[in-house]
Amino acid sequence: MPLPPFTSNPMRRKRPAGREGLAEGTPPPAPSGVIQTMGRARSVRGSPLRRWGLLLPLLLLPCFPQRALHATPAASSHADRSSSPPTADPPPPKEEAHDEDTVVVTGETIVIRAESITESDPSAFTTVIEVVDEKERFTEIPRLLGREAGVAVRSRGGVGQTTILSIRGASPEQVVVLLDGEPINTTQEGRFDPSTLPTTGIERIEIIRGGSGTRYGSGAIGGVVNIVTRKAEGMDLTGAATLGSFGTFQASASLAGGNDTIRGRVSATHLQSAGDFPFETATYVAPDGRVLTPPQEMRRLDNDVRQENLRLWGEWRREDFGTLSTRHDLFWTERGQPGPETANDPTDPPTARQWIVRWLPRLSWRAPAGGWRFSLAGQLRGEAFTDPSPPLGDPDYTEGISVTSRNREGSLRGEWRETFTTLGTHAPRLGLTLRYARLDVTEEGIPRRHERRSFHLAAEDAWFLPGNRISLHPAGSLEAITRFGMNPAITFGVVGHPFDALSLEARGGNAYRVPTFDELYFPDEGYVVGNPDLRPERAWFVEGGGRFAWNWIRLEGALFHREIAESIVFLPISAFTFRPENTGPADLDGVEGTITLSLPPLSLASSYTWLRAIGQETGEQLPGRARHTFHATLALENRVGRIFGEVEGSGAVPLSATGTITLSRHVAFDAGATLELTELLSLRGPDVSLTLEGRNLGNASLRDLRDAPLPGRSFFLTLVISL
Repeated sequence: MPLPPFTSNPMRRKRPAGREGLAEGTPPPAPSGVIQTMGRARSVRGSPLRRWGLLLPLLLLPCFPQRALHATPAASSHADRSSSPPTADPPPPKEEAHDEDTVVVTGETIVIRAESITESDPSAFTTVIEVVDEKERFTEIPRLLGREAGVAVRSRGGVGQTTILSIRGASPEQVVVLLDGEPINTTQEGRFDPSTLPTTGIERIEIIRGGSGTRYGSGAIGGVVNIVTRKAEGMDLTGAATLGSFGTFQASASLAGGNDTIRGRVSATHLQSAGDFPFETATYVAPDGRVLTPPQEMRRLDNDVRQENLRLWGEWRREDFGTLSTRHDLFWTERGQPGPETANDPTDPPTARQWIVRWLPRLSWRAPAGGWRFSLAGQLRGEAFTDPSPPLGDPDYTEGISVTSRNREGSLRGEWRETFTTLGTHAPRLGLTLRYARLDVTEEGIPRRHERRSFHLAAEDAWFLPGNRISLHPAGSLEAITRFGMNPAITFGVVGHPFDALSLEARGGNAYRVPTFDELYFPDEGYVVGNPDLRPERAWFVEGGGRFAWNWIRLEGALFHREIAESIVFLPISAFTFRPENTGPADLDGVEGTITLSLPPLSLASSYTWLRAIGQETGEQLPGRARHTFHATLALENRVGRIFGEVEGSGAVPLSATGTITLSRHVAFDAGATLELTELLSLRGPDVSLTLEGRNLGNASLRDLRDAPLPGRSFFLTLVISL
């Protein structure tokens, strides 16, 4: 179903009167980009020091001593279960052949597949989340992403419901999501819902924070997320089952096997949840302290979900031919679409339903020497949405909603890499990507078709200066897109190692995003209408920071500044209708920090983000962006089990452009324990673990970006058996 940004489905009837009605004049929750309102304009561009101070690392890096680089391979710490540290700057490639499955980086060795993005630009700020380390728990990709600095994840319901992703204050449409290095954002919506990818069969998640338009083209303004599927490294069989609150049940299995020539893996997941949960309505208080609407006990309705997923991977190797691999991800879901807080009357329950079916195929070939790579990828996605009695929109629009859409997208990508030595060591890369997208929509029996073609050419280099203490990373690209012509992007990064434990980085450049099919062609149904005159969003960014790793402690800090022009935002054009418009500029500044301690049997991982996201015309924080967010995980682990606790919090989140409607700050606590039953009982046979975890143990009143309730206290019990 075509949707405006930061929403999952349009609701088209007028809201009831009262405090809830105040939000009627605001766009759909946490909209993309900047929301502009009439009022006094004031400059918020800040001082030149704030705007350009991040360039100082570029000037300081050439002062570092030119000493030899000594990389000591060491396995990544298993104690850090939330993420491994960002990938450090790799040493220059050797002339002789090396194992393509392993890349040695400063101070550690991490597994890097051909689909990895962390090896592509060492000057980018990256994080690697080892999903396989979380296999004992009931894990979801949105929850794993939400732990990281600079990343914000918002759900509009319970388990399996629509989730939106933001990096460094960017809208979901400004974040590119990849599966094994191939984009899976749709041209229809421009964003990807990470709740539709189960973690079974996922090896790790790689995150690039910051603009990456030179490599990934349109949409990579805020950052990139690469979800890497698990490959086969021998025979293994794993099964898991979870029972939890709100009628939640999940079962999954994964089987892998093969030899040096041919190998494969198959993974399957089933998830179902009734989803409905009790909640207390929001309390609205006037400026003088009077309670306008006292809280009431209600139950969240139409929150059920069912998901089925099958993931297949296979690989064939020959020394004289290279490596041929294929991956297929098949997904289906049916889920209710919970409406606003006021739409939970058991005598008149919400009726919105959504169905999604999706196939993500991929075929790739890598040359024996690793210099050439080709891939053919696609996405076939069908969606249906119905709502006989929508709660929002024009009250005269009484026909209900029934929409079906079909996305067909494909890409052909070629890549060439080489290594040569001239004034140091160079590792250039050339990439060419051809994409085609088609959207077929049937609404009220009327078919519509939209098509788009793009041609993306990129060139970059990793230049390791003599001594290997400093490396330069220039990159440029040009993308031709139907209707929007040529779109250039340039980035330049510098990495320096004053000594082995410290890495300093700086990077700057530009990025862009062309409008989606929804933003251009959404049909007028009384609530949302498209705008075919939209222009592409443009962004410029600069960032700098460093990381320190010594013995049991790892620290990382980053500063960034980004300016966005021509932001696309859904604005009200009548009492009931929103339309996307290009609005004024916005400035986003941020500070990110992470601390990881590994003192066996104790481990700690924490992250903090400060974000200043200002619309220049209003001078207020952009809707949907909290000024402060943090997360911390503390774990105590030995051979028989693990005890863990997590805390996450957020400052106030504005819901309107003027800041008059906000979500209150919150803090939530999770905790749990895992027992390794095989070790505890000294049994022979398969590894068996049992995990009990509780979420939101303080039963904090959590709200989504429409000010609708989220689940309270909940518990999940997970049994895992591995052969």
